[in-house]
Amino acid sequence: MLLLSVALFAIIAKCSHEHPKLVLEILFDGFGEEKLRAYGGENMEKLPGLKMLIDRGVRFMDNSLSNYASSTSPGHVSTYTGSNPCDHGVIANYYRDENDEWAYSMYGGQYNETGGVLVTQDKGKWKCGTAPSRIIGTTTADMHKRQFPESKVFAVSVKDRSAIAGAGREGIAYWMNDGRTILGINAKMISTQYYLEEYPQWVLDFQAAHPDDEFLDALWEAEYDMEEYRNKDNPRVDIFEGGYPRVDEDFIFPKTYSNIHPKFKIFDETLATLAGNVKQGPAGNVMLTQFVKALIENEGIGQGNVPDYLTVSYGNPDYIEHFFGPRSVEAEDIIYKVDKELKELLEFIDDLIRLHNILIVFTADHGMTDIVEFSQNEGYNYAERVDFLGHFGPSILEELNAKVLADFGIEILVPMADHAFGTNIYFNGALGLTEEQIVELEVYVANFLTTKSCISKAYAASDIRRGLVSDQVVLNSFHSKRSGNVMVIEEAGANMMQDVYKKVGLRAAHGSRYTPDMNVPMIWAGPGVPKGKVVYRKTTNLDIATTLAAKVGTGVPTNARGNVLEEVFED
Repeated sequence: MLLLSVALFAIIAKCSHEHPKLVLEILFDGFGEEKLRAYGGENMEKLPGLKMLIDRGVRFMDNSLSNYASSTSPGHVSTYTGSNPCDHGVIANYYRDENDEWAYSMYGGQYNETGGVLVTQDKGKWKCGTAPSRIIGTTTADMHKRQFPESKVFAVSVKDRSAIAGAGREGIAYWMNDGRTILGINAKMISTQYYLEEYPQWVLDFQAAHPDDEFLDALWEAEYDMEEYRNKDNPRVDIFEGGYPRVDEDFIFPKTYSNIHPKFKIFDETLATLAGNVKQGPAGNVMLTQFVKALIENEGIGQGNVPDYLTVSYGNPDYIEHFFGPRSVEAEDIIYKVDKELKELLEFIDDLIRLHNILIVFTADHGMTDIVEFSQNEGYNYAERVDFLGHFGPSILEELNAKVLADFGIEILVPMADHAFGTNIYFNGALGLTEEQIVELEVYVANFLTTKSCISKAYAASDIRRGLVSDQVVLNSFHSKRSGNVMVIEEAGANMMQDVYKKVGLRAAHGSRYTPDMNVPMIWAGPGVPKGKVVYRKTTNLDIATTLAAKVGTGVPTNARGNVLEEVFED
């Protein structure tokens, strides 16, 4: 009993300290741990923003996701809830919902843009009435607001799904419109009426200034001399023209936002497309930092008597790696540029609030897998495309449907159009299959898929529900009402997303259970955090929400499964 009392007293003593002025979570979308090690240099001199955090805090060297839904929506939601898709329900960016309808993970219903501008009400489209309605359980932002009702709680990102995951239900989310919808041709920071009926005046002023205009004729130039880039000699990959390798002027710095890359212009040659390029190119980092600085100043963030909460997610590394590949010079350069924005933001906050008053957590939602052809060219002969839709060769789904028709007399068991994203295989709900048929077909399809050289394992949902699957990463990723009939795991180096991405002009992909996608950085800094410490034990992104709750003194999010990181508490 005495020993237990001493242990409890020690934990209480660690947690008992003056609250920070601000809790700040920062994510780089698509920024795997290997990027931090590769681009930082021996002394992190090329990443001065991250160096500021590493020197001031604790760096965890073996941190990873705990589920293989390694995409933007589930990656952010898992980090902010401290739970896995099996609990929070966000299994992918897109999935079939409980009503057997294809839906966006942040579709929220009839919510127009703040101010009343109509938003497309189609839950299967990119732009829709977005809200956190599909997140099951509470987030760090929700628990922070409950503990400190007077606190200011905000989430800001280039992507709507990242901001909404960060704000939860109790905060306020802002993200960047890319000019592709009726919301307007300019890239601007917006929200929906789920969060705000009307914009505050400072947001209207920020929008009216059209900060994206300065980039439409600007150049994307290399941050450093090209001879300093690790990736300068890497061959180029053009999976669209069928040529490998390919080097031409399209890939040479400087670039303009009208011709960043031929396939970077997703839709057309209009100004709306240029606004999309502004959002997804380096300028998106700059605009996001400008908005966050305006938010901090105008909302008085970190100036009150209780700790405020702010999360900022930079989405641009993910965009650029998708288009050019994670080991391109463009991907390397975007890391240098987003780090530059991080440094500017930290210095701005230091001047206004002082960094020693701010508890900071840095991480990422997922990494990125090399383009298959790049890996093959490097001699990794196991790298292979998972050609589900037939963009590069015979379609696996067409072959599957033909076999099911021949063996069972069932037409189109797996609709092609339903597999826009993700590693879940959904059966056609309109077929009216019996439960017995579904179970039989799930096992049949799983067995068929594992005969393909590019697929490592496939699990029938009925087997997972019956407790016949022991792989914990799969169990963490499986939601009983939202996951597909069959869950697929590719071989290392293969990626089923890369087949789908071809039709929207993307080369590289993520979404696998392997290290490049799963291992992400984690750095803590701020009051009560030891300085210059490195931790080598295994941790996961779920530990962030649980540790923040202990560190700040809030409740733990509903479904949180992470452990408290004792290393971020001073002895």
